[in-house]
Amino acid sequence: MLASLVLLASFPAPQQPLVFERIVDPSAGLGQARIVGITGRSDDDRLFATAIDGRVHIVRDGVVDPVPFLDVSGLVTATGLAGLRATAFHPDYEQNGFVYLWYDAPGSATGLDLVLARMTRDATDPDRVDPASLAEILRFPEDVRGHGGGTLTFGPDGMLWVGAGDGGIQHDPNCRAQDPASLLGKILRIDVDHGAPYSIPADNPFVGLPGHAPEVAQLGFRHPWKWSFDRLTGDLWIGDVGQEAREEVNFAAGGELGVNFGWPVMEGETCHVVGGSAGGSCAPGTSACGDPSFRVPAFAYDHSLGCSITGGYVYRGSAIPELVGHYVSTDFCTRRTWTTLRTASGFETVERSVEIRPATAQPITASSFGEDGDGELLLVDHGSGSVFRMVRGCVATTTCLGEPNSLGQAGTLRFNGSTAYSENLVSISLGTLPPQTPALLFVGPETADVAVGGGRLCVGGSLLRLGVQFASGGGAALFPLDLTAPPFAVGTGSVVGPGSTVTFQAWYRDGGAGGSNFTSATTVTFCP
Repeated sequence: MLASLVLLASFPAPQQPLVFERIVDPSAGLGQARIVGITGRSDDDRLFATAIDGRVHIVRDGVVDPVPFLDVSGLVTATGLAGLRATAFHPDYEQNGFVYLWYDAPGSATGLDLVLARMTRDATDPDRVDPASLAEILRFPEDVRGHGGGTLTFGPDGMLWVGAGDGGIQHDPNCRAQDPASLLGKILRIDVDHGAPYSIPADNPFVGLPGHAPEVAQLGFRHPWKWSFDRLTGDLWIGDVGQEAREEVNFAAGGELGVNFGWPVMEGETCHVVGGSAGGSCAPGTSACGDPSFRVPAFAYDHSLGCSITGGYVYRGSAIPELVGHYVSTDFCTRRTWTTLRTASGFETVERSVEIRPATAQPITASSFGEDGDGELLLVDHGSGSVFRMVRGCVATTTCLGEPNSLGQAGTLRFNGSTAYSENLVSISLGTLPPQTPALLFVGPETADVAVGGGRLCVGGSLLRLGVQFASGGGAALFPLDLTAPPFAVGTGSVVGPGSTVTFQAWYRDGGAGGSNFTSATTVTFCP
């Protein structure tokens, strides 16, 4: 009977879910540091974890170096939302050793300044920055503590891009984000390779305009916490944390400058309402709510779905081909996850909270995404200090339900144990079968959907028989499996192995006159 089944139509196995696999445990000690950024570099096995307390830690294979790579904790004000917000490596870091910092420091009449500074790698130790090398590049005051932004990065144009929030007062009553002379509520673009301490790129959108800060590249932000460039197209994706109504992901095409995203006149695609009045409290002459000069978000959601957007990256790694080109974001509070794809007609956003999830029971409160040196996506848990990498999930998923049998019930199949192949802890249990009936367990490399007998065959490809058991009086059967012994052992041609995706199902006798049926089917991906 089973030999004939291999000739039936089959289909590729389904893609397994994506999970955030923990690569740095809480025991590494980053929890108290409050990590707000994680990054890797090409051809470098180190990860660099930026902590709001003013330190940057090196992580190798899940272990944190005992001495920080960088420590400016004596300079930063690390309270509430203030502190060391972001770091960035110069594109020519291997030669010049320059690291850039974005942080809050005492100094202004309001209590805090936003500071952009540069430090230089130690001449004798590549795992340390010279503590005496700090040089300030830019400093300007905030209104209060809070909305200072959280990203600093070199763009594909070689310029240094700096994100600043609106100054921190709720609802931006001073309208900093629309004030052309203010650096608050803006993304800045400067040339740190020329000038002292920097120069203004000639193509910045407001160069030469009276009353306009020439550093400004984009404007109209409340708190652009995490944003990034698509490493392939140069497109700019910006997660801007909202006030009371909307969280938003904004978009500017590669090379596009001078885009106004509307805050505090707009909140997302809606009018920002303060005290019953729409449009904020900006000076006369500022564009009104709904003005076409304001860019609406690529994606926005209200506070029934979350409270604070954590912007991510357009995935450009190689491990998950079907995710390439999709921008991944999450919410800090509800942990919902979305992917957004730019299309010819606009943007398509899909919630992926069920498909993309932690590989552990621990929920993730995401303070930041990151990329490793290969472009694979990283995620930081703010509470525990854990670092996760997005990978294909090694999981067991029911992919086909059984048809009702002579008892009026569908036979079930459940995968028990571990999906880690090396642990060799696997058993298959069957349930709701007719009592004392024989059941044949089998596995195959593909899925199918073919009516056979009284049920449906859901396994395709070359099927491997795993033995026969008789159901108990309660209609149950158990198949303990040893992955190190035939027919699974390496060298026996088994379809089951480290990294394989296979589907288990069982055939069983059902009713008289040679009737038969199938249980549900479970598809399993085995990790090494």
